[in-house]
Amino acid sequence: MGDAKVNVLYDEWQRFVKEHANMMRDGRMSGLTLDELNALSNAYVSRIDSAYARLTLAEQRKSS
Repeated sequence: MGDAKVNVLYDEWQRFVKEHANMMRDGRMSGLTLDELNALSNAYVSRIDSAYARLTLAEQRKSS
């Protein structure tokens, strides 16, 4: 089960990273300002950080 959980958490983390990249690309193409992009980016960064922390913890537990 440990490997499966790590894989799921990795996929979740990567999904958030890709969603953030897509939002930034779409925002730039829509003409949003840097301040507007940064404001939108905050929610994505929080999700990315949280998912990465869960992934790292799961990897540490798996290797123990």
